[in-house]
Amino acid sequence: MEDSRKCQRNVLAGNGPLRIESCDCGAFHLILGFATLRMDRCAFVELSDVIADAMRRLEARPQVH
Repeated sequence: MEDSRKCQRNVLAGNGPLRIESCDCGAFHLILGFATLRMDRCAFVELSDVIADAMRRLEARPQVH
């Protein structure tokens, strides 16, 4: 990955202070308000899989009222 200051970023998804961007050098940026996590495509895919797995497990739990 090259220096992020030279890259053109594109927003893939976002909601308020939470955004996911990709840039021309192949990096992905997970932006959480003031914090940004920069990762390569492989790490981004792995993170996406982990989050999807967590959501499946959460949805499988009985609702507590």
